[in-house]
Amino acid sequence: MPFDRKSLPLRPILMADAAACLVMGIGLIGLAGPLEPLTGLSQTFAMVAGALLLPVAAFILVVASRPAIPAAGVAVIVAGNVGWIAASLLILATGMVQTTALGTTLVLAQAAAVAVITALEHAARPARIVGQAAI
Repeated sequence: MPFDRKSLPLRPILMADAAACLVMGIGLIGLAGPLEPLTGLSQTFAMVAGALLLPVAAFILVVASRPAIPAAGVAVIVAGNVGWIAASLLILATGMVQTTALGTTLVLAQAAAVAVITALEHAARPARIVGQAAI
């Protein structure tokens, strides 16, 4: 069943995305060392991934905090999330990183969570655009 755009408030969805990026980013940076033996994700890989998430969180917060949410900003966020999901699956499929079972589960679980939030953002995106602001 498709989502009704009117029933999905975009701003809280974007704020949840920003919060998730911030928490995941800080967690990956702060726990990179202890996570390495458990997940198989190298400390450097986890720290870089975490560091990438911090400016993403900031961008999403800026977009979500605008009085009229810019449609172009939402499009960039959705596209970025799709890229993150693809990269997550690609690193597993290509063997780019050698994960443990827990690491594979972690990568797949976060990709699934990003897919859910992306679907919500896409469904709640503005139906019309006036200038660059969502209506």
